[in-house]
Amino acid sequence: MKLFGKGTNGSSRGKKVAESAAGPGVLFPGPEGWELWSGPPGQPVCAGPVDEPRKLRPAAGCLMSLPSHSFFSVPLWVPVVEESPAREQTQIKLEMKGMLGPNPDTAVWNFEAVRREQQPPTPEGEVVTRQLEATAVLASPFEEKWLVEEAARYEPSGRLLASPEPGSSAVLRRELGRWVADFYVEGKWLHTQPLLAAQLDASAAVELLATVAQLEGEGVLTGPAGWRVRDPAPVVGEDFRRILGAPVRLEDRVPPRSPDSAWNLPPMALTELRAQRAQGTRRKQWIGTGLVAYGAVALLLAGWFAWPLVRLKLARAELNKISEEAGRIRQTAMLWREAGSCFDSRRNALELLWQVSRPLIEGEPAKIEGVRLTLFDLNNRRLLLQGEGKDLEVVEKYFTWLKADAALALFQWKNPQPRLLPNGNAQFQAEGELPGMVEPEPEGGENADLNAP
Repeated sequence: MKLFGKGTNGSSRGKKVAESAAGPGVLFPGPEGWELWSGPPGQPVCAGPVDEPRKLRPAAGCLMSLPSHSFFSVPLWVPVVEESPAREQTQIKLEMKGMLGPNPDTAVWNFEAVRREQQPPTPEGEVVTRQLEATAVLASPFEEKWLVEEAARYEPSGRLLASPEPGSSAVLRRELGRWVADFYVEGKWLHTQPLLAAQLDASAAVELLATVAQLEGEGVLTGPAGWRVRDPAPVVGEDFRRILGAPVRLEDRVPPRSPDSAWNLPPMALTELRAQRAQGTRRKQWIGTGLVAYGAVALLLAGWFAWPLVRLKLARAELNKISEEAGRIRQTAMLWREAGSCFDSRRNALELLWQVSRPLIEGEPAKIEGVRLTLFDLNNRRLLLQGEGKDLEVVEKYFTWLKADAALALFQWKNPQPRLLPNGNAQFQAEGELPGMVEPEPEGGENADLNAP
């Protein structure tokens, strides 16, 4: 990369600089390639040239200069109509010239008022005011290698160069290896015309005179009093000077600068690229939001399922603390339960054994002969009796007494059918359960009460 030295001429070369200059800067199509101008006013620094502007790695907010063959420059006279905005009138003129293409709403163009003048009154006495405008329409398709996403706005290159004098003037300069002519009126850029000629010779002079004649015919420009050639090493032929018929002055280059009024000609490709980037950013935001929401839900679910386990562990920890004391309480309760059975006739084993044996060994009530008990089993739920009788009649008589005795009335008795033994005796079983302790038995079970009415 080359450095154009301090000052405004930029004629000294040969120094190396960093790949990009400090600050946002201006991307400009220079004589040999793209350049990046930046730095304080009065001491601009130029980095370049390069074949593509993106290689300069400009900072965000830079100003992009469009080369002359990327836009159509059309000076226009537009009537001033108070009830119609100037942009509508300009659009009508551009459509009449066929500059906006088949879809004017998507055309990228801009304009700037240069001067106003009043025309002679019409036969009806109406005074018409017209306005001269410098108009630029962006060419399509746009070369994507010129796209610089960091650029804040896109401007025609001629608008970024200072006008040489207040009146009508023309400046010749090289742009990316080809010559172009910039025309200025009243200190404002009016038109940029790329030349077909590669050198400033007779053919270039003929092209320039044809352009001046066309602009003069439209009344937008009076013939320039002189021509200025701004190039580091210009080569101007004698035929070129002679055919132009006006003085040709050689000058140093001037650095580009940001104009007072801002234009913006964003290419459609850049607009689509920025829309895709914005959509991608939104998509990433949506994905990030979804991941955050998913993570939050996952944490909530994990907490929801982990909370019972935490509570269980806490409960176990609390139980471990009171387990020793609970064991002592349980042991005491069992002792009290065993002691209580001694005072409760329904649970006192000796008392119950006496009650169920009383009719078998006492005369009051009437003694039941021929029945003996072989099993007495008592627990917290039930009392189980087993025995033998000499026949079924005395066994049935014993069952009737069990159910009718006042001391045993709290028990609910169940007795299956006695079984006859080979010796003719009847083996029986009676089971008494306390109310509230009875577990339901399926119908037809082996413990069904066969003697129930």
